[in-house]
Amino acid sequence: AFGVAGYLALMAVSFMGLQPSSRGSRFIPGALLLGGILGMVFSAYLTYLEAFVIHAWCQWCVASAFIMVVAFIAILPEARRLRGLK
Repeated sequence: AFGVAGYLALMAVSFMGLQPSSRGSRFIPGALLLGGILGMVFSAYLTYLEAFVIHAWCQWCVASAFIMVVAFIAILPEARRLRGLK
């Protein structure tokens, strides 16, 4: 449920960024970067638990972690956009 909520939040902020009224907004790139970082940290924590505590792998968890890595890579250009808005 946390993963779905996180993905939905990233998607909602992304769609907000497509609106012409959001041009020049510092909120959109900042929220995307923060959400991407939080998602990566949480995925890394869950992967750690799988590997070293549970000693079992969940295919859905691995797929979710992979999707979060891809989403984070897609969000990285927002860092340049955020720097350009200063």
